[in-house]
Amino acid sequence: MGGGPAKVLRRNAVWSRNPLQEKVKVEKTKYLGEKDMDLKAEVKETGFRELIKKTRGIKRYLTLLKMAESKLIILSVKDTPGFEFKENLHKDFADLGLKEDLQNKHWHSYIAIIRNGTVLTENLGNENEEIQISLKLNKEINLNIISSPFKNKNRAVIDINGTDYSVNQRGLNIVVFDETSMSFIDSAAFDTHEKKYACTKRNDISINKPIGTAVKRTDLIQDIEGVRKRLRIDSYIPKKFKSELISNPVKEERKKYKVRIYFFGAPVLWNSLRSICEAFMDDNIWDLLVILGYDGGKVKGKESAVKKSGVPYINVHEYDVKLDKPDIFITNSGKVGDDYIENTYFRVLVPFALVNGIFIRQEDYYKHIQSVAEKVDYVILEKFLFDHMISFNPINSNKMIHIGNPKFDGIYEKLQQKKETNGEWKKTEGKKVVLWTTDHVWNTNNVTFDLYVKDVLDYFEKNEDLVLVLRPHYSYIQELIVQKIWSVEDVQSIKNYFALHKNMIWDDSDDYSIAYSKADGIITDINSGIIVSSLVLDKPVAAIIRFDGNPCKPLYPEVSDMLYRIDSVNKFIEFCEMVNVSEDYLCEERRKVCDDYIGVFDGKNGQRIKDFVTEKYFEKYGEERRQ
Repeated sequence: MGGGPAKVLRRNAVWSRNPLQEKVKVEKTKYLGEKDMDLKAEVKETGFRELIKKTRGIKRYLTLLKMAESKLIILSVKDTPGFEFKENLHKDFADLGLKEDLQNKHWHSYIAIIRNGTVLTENLGNENEEIQISLKLNKEINLNIISSPFKNKNRAVIDINGTDYSVNQRGLNIVVFDETSMSFIDSAAFDTHEKKYACTKRNDISINKPIGTAVKRTDLIQDIEGVRKRLRIDSYIPKKFKSELISNPVKEERKKYKVRIYFFGAPVLWNSLRSICEAFMDDNIWDLLVILGYDGGKVKGKESAVKKSGVPYINVHEYDVKLDKPDIFITNSGKVGDDYIENTYFRVLVPFALVNGIFIRQEDYYKHIQSVAEKVDYVILEKFLFDHMISFNPINSNKMIHIGNPKFDGIYEKLQQKKETNGEWKKTEGKKVVLWTTDHVWNTNNVTFDLYVKDVLDYFEKNEDLVLVLRPHYSYIQELIVQKIWSVEDVQSIKNYFALHKNMIWDDSDDYSIAYSKADGIITDINSGIIVSSLVLDKPVAAIIRFDGNPCKPLYPEVSDMLYRIDSVNKFIEFCEMVNVSEDYLCEERRKVCDDYIGVFDGKNGQRIKDFVTEKYFEKYGEERRQ
């Protein structure tokens, strides 16, 4: 990368020339990082803008970027990502949702754009290649981003509406601005080619400067007080009409009650809330809004699922619960901030999980629900979880309510409909179908896919009279990609493999409903929630376990003991062949478990939950919240 005097000049210059603008004054300091503190509390006290403006440690800076709500973050590399871009920085990048690995990418260009916590684009160029991205975000924002290495123009341009906000220094250049107020927040460059990650800041741009050109109004009336006086009613309505106007006021339309539903997790978890939302929408006294949490599920996928149901929604980064103060707040997870608890009047938890394998012991899951129960008015549980909670600990039992899980409503609806045979599902016509689902947390004893996949696919290649529907858990696929076991291309490869076989379907539809309606038998990991939800199908269900010496203790043996047990490839194949000949010798035992743990299965759980919640809300508040 060239050394000697030129290198010293670039690193110590007081002025930096930018190709798209005049000389820009920069303020330069070398700072490794600030003391690790409670950033959330500090952001709350100081404010995000002021805090990120004075932050010059790269780790702290990247951590702050994770807290940037309703913000646009633009990254561009100049010269090189640097020899000091190592594993610690790669992890911080991954926490922002970025996938490219800049380690050992000397003299490579790089651009990334993050909007409201979602990565819009990420592009890693080849060695010595300049890359450029021009993007129109909306009617008000035009971006032109350039990244080029030392031997090819050597620049970083972050142009917003014609103004380049980049520091344009070696390493990682970052610009942050507020899209809501259209104002610049911060511009920084970190020299990731040196160990101290020297930080250079722009100090020539005023904070809160509007993005774009401000237009001075020339059409404003100067005599504003005169206008106010002439608009007074007394100026043009005779006094004799005043009493009539007062005695016959226009009846004001009554405000609707506000119900907000927080959608936590992956897109497939929409089935845990959909029927509740539809029940509220059918009652016009409610103003319904779904809040899409950015919490492990792809926001775009969640938007698609909610939009398909016709339910109004908003991204969590665009929502302010302190201003809104909903009458009723419903969430499918206990992982919601205290702001939502403190600024809502009536709070309800409807857990999405039937069996939660994330907790090593079921007692841990029960304790988790108990802790949430202390913050809310009610926790609504299906019979399976309700019975376990009450027997585990009677504390807060008055808040535990038994109503069926709304995720069963979608299953019920699909089972009542005529079976669809569109697209890939045409492969199921006239054949028996085995649905194979997986759990997630890829490296635990609970997940078995790695042990069975090769032999199972070989079996179905040779037995085309039986159809395999594979539905991996959404999070499992993401885990394999993050761990670099699979690439995005690998996922497409296996989808192509399934598409080319007459008896194999890769199912990544919005929920399990279609697969459930088609299946003649179900195979799933022993601690997956599917061992419970599939009981309503009245079809053979098999619990699959590892056979490589890694024991897996079932969390709910009273359920799994009533299912077929698969602990070898041969037993997997035996179960498939049993389904193919319509045998099911455990059906009576399974039906009894279903009665004990599922209870009512009629597609009306969402309506029952809505009716219960509104009844208890009115018991507590009457009409006062709407006045």
